[in-house]
Amino acid sequence: MGQLSLRKHLGGASGIGFAAAKILSSLGANVHIFDITPLDKADADSNPELIFHQCDVTSWIELRSAFESVGPIDLVFANAGTSERTNYFTDVFDEDGSLQEPPSTLMDINLKSVLYTIKLAWFTMKQQKSKGSI
Repeated sequence: MGQLSLRKHLGGASGIGFAAAKILSSLGANVHIFDITPLDKADADSNPELIFHQCDVTSWIELRSAFESVGPIDLVFANAGTSERTNYFTDVFDEDGSLQEPPSTLMDINLKSVLYTIKLAWFTMKQQKSKGSI
């Protein structure tokens, strides 16, 4: 495997994403993690090669800014994800007594952020005229 200069890793502050980030960095890659949840201090201290960027991956503006801040890329892992936390069978009403729109957090993180990541990674790789993987 060739030396990769930079990898971006979306949603890597915990779980499978963090495990993958540690593996990538152990292979010599500079790994940038975009996540809304900061790395645990002990994890950050024991893995200084992991570069954390606090970013709401469901926000186009924040994610685009994070991509622009790190320069050229070789690989991008769209790893953000969450489980369902909403009970859609419970009726919630606003102050006027109208039914409130249910939250879309699950779709925003598990789908929208992945689509945003693919678009930004693809655009970045085309701009730098290099092959990469998403």
